[in-house]
Amino acid sequence: MLTERRRRRRFAERWPRLSDDEFVAKCSPEIPRDTALRIRRILADQLDIPYEHIHPDQSFVRDLDC
Repeated sequence: MLTERRRRRRFAERWPRLSDDEFVAKCSPEIPRDTALRIRRILADQLDIPYEHIHPDQSFVRDLDC
């Protein structure tokens, strides 16, 4: 349990919260806003990661442990 808390805390420190506007600004310009935010929501739900901590430049393997 303690290890899980540490892991989550380290993750949150490395990947600070992003608002939806900040998230979309970091995405490629050709990706529609609603599509980017829908994918963000799916990733957060499926990976059990707080929505605000999903960044467009994260790697599935290296950063999200998938």
